Amino acid sequence: MASSWRRDVTRRRALSPVPALMFRPYGRVMVLHVVILVGGFLVTKLGSPLIPLALVVVLKTGLDLSGHRGEHAGVVGGPASDLLGLV
Repeated sequence: MASSWRRDVTRRRALSPVPALMFRPYGRVMVLHVVILVGGFLVTKLGSPLIPLALVVVLKTGLDLSGHRGEHAGVVGGPASDLLGLV
């Protein structure tokens, strides 16, 4: 992780502006709340937490992987990706 950060900082030569960094987590927090609510409804409807848990693990892993790959490819970084918390 430290080597990835170091490579990104040396490649960009500058860090993001402070206001952008301050608002970056809000997209993730919004997605987190939606997932918790939808997961709660699924557990209530299905009666078992296993299926919603498996869905959350698969979706979270997929989103994190695509965000990481996109960030290193230079694709992620605009306002839409910040809103979704993929940066």
